[in-house]
Amino acid sequence: MKQFGLLKTLSVVALCGAATLSMGAMAGAKYGSPVAVSATAIWGSLGATRASGYTTDYIEISDQGSAIYVRGLQGSTGVSGSCVTSDAVKMAQLRAANSDAFINVSINAGQCTTLIVTNNSAIQTKDL
Repeated sequence: MKQFGLLKTLSVVALCGAATLSMGAMAGAKYGSPVAVSATAIWGSLGATRASGYTTDYIEISDQGSAIYVRGLQGSTGVSGSCVTSDAVKMAQLRAANSDAFINVSINAGQCTTLIVTNNSAIQTKDL
């Protein structure tokens, strides 16, 4: 009888542990930032842009080798913006962007100035 009780107790503990682990795998902050464009900036997460209901929203990073162009269109407002950079550090940042990255670029006279590229697990992916 005691062995059955111990086996039952161990089973319950294992089941609770498995449930806790599976909940931990499901937990985690997620955020998405669809495209936002102004005359001086383009920002948004690429995955959230693809997952949004606005089929005309986009962010484009076009690598031409010696320069990279960043373009954005916020379809709901019709506002577009673009900039170019040939700065090696900024180009390396843009080349490191994955398909679900968050991009934030400031625009000044057609040049990409301040640039933030974030790749992390909390950013909404294209699969959502």
